[in-house]
Amino acid sequence: MSKKNQSTKADYLSVDEYHKLVTGLHNDNNVLGETFSRVAKGTALRISDVLKLTWDKLLKEKFVLNEQKTGKMRKIVVSEKTQSTFQNLYVMNGSPV
Repeated sequence: MSKKNQSTKADYLSVDEYHKLVTGLHNDNNVLGETFSRVAKGTALRISDVLKLTWDKLLKEKFVLNEQKTGKMRKIVVSEKTQSTFQNLYVMNGSPV
């Protein structure tokens, strides 16, 4: 964690690193970690916004969300491939209500 008035730098995962991460989570049967990682990538949302999502929103083709950090309303359009991934994650999570 950074200290107040201290500069920080975020490093991003390469595509290969991301695939290693989700493959490892999947192989370790870490459904929650895999779900979070895939939803964060599929929606390009911050953690605070991912944690507010419900399956009802994720399983739609598009949804609107009020971003916590910026306060802006954001329209998320989910590609067919990402929708398929979310459907699979929904089943892996036991199809919660």
